[in-house]
Amino acid sequence: MCIRDRCELEDKVEDLTDKLTKLQTNAEEAILEEEKARIQAASKDVEETWLFYCPKKMPKEGIVDVLKMKGERVVELDFSEWKDESDLWYSLLSKFQVENISRTMNLQTMRMLAETNFTTLFQSELLLIVRNLPDQGELKKKLSIICGLCESITKAWTELEETNNPNLL
Repeated sequence: MCIRDRCELEDKVEDLTDKLTKLQTNAEEAILEEEKARIQAASKDVEETWLFYCPKKMPKEGIVDVLKMKGERVVELDFSEWKDESDLWYSLLSKFQVENISRTMNLQTMRMLAETNFTTLFQSELLLIVRNLPDQGELKKKLSIICGLCESITKAWTELEETNNPNLL
C-alpha cells in the first residue's frame, strides 16, 4: 500500500468516525427529547399534592406564607452542589441530621435512609426547597438526580397516604 492510498484510507476513516460521532450525538439528543416529552406528558396527567413551583429568588418565608404552612421544618437544598446522586442523598441526610452518615456510604443505603426519614417527616409538616435548578441544557445531564429525589418523595408520600393518617394536610 502506497503512502497516498494510506492517507486516503485514513481520511475516509476519519470522515466515517466524524459521521458516526454526529449520528451518536443526534441519537442521544433524540432520546433525551423523547424522554423529556414522555415526562412532560406524564406530568400533565399527574397532579402531585407535594410538588410546587415558585419563582427562583422567592425567600423561604414567602414560600411558607404562600403555602399557608407553619414553617417549623424547612429544608433548603442547593442543586448546584450535587455532582451526582450520592451528593444529593448525603446533603439531604445531613440536613435531616441523620447520624453516622458518610460520603462513602452505598447509594442505595443513603436513598433508603432518606425515604425512611421522608415517611417520618411527612407525618408532620415538612417543606423541602430545592434551589438553583439548572437550565434545560444542564438539567439534561443531571436529570436522573432530580428524578431520583422525586421518585423517593413520591414513594414515601404514597406509603403515608395509604396509612390513612388523619394528620395529613
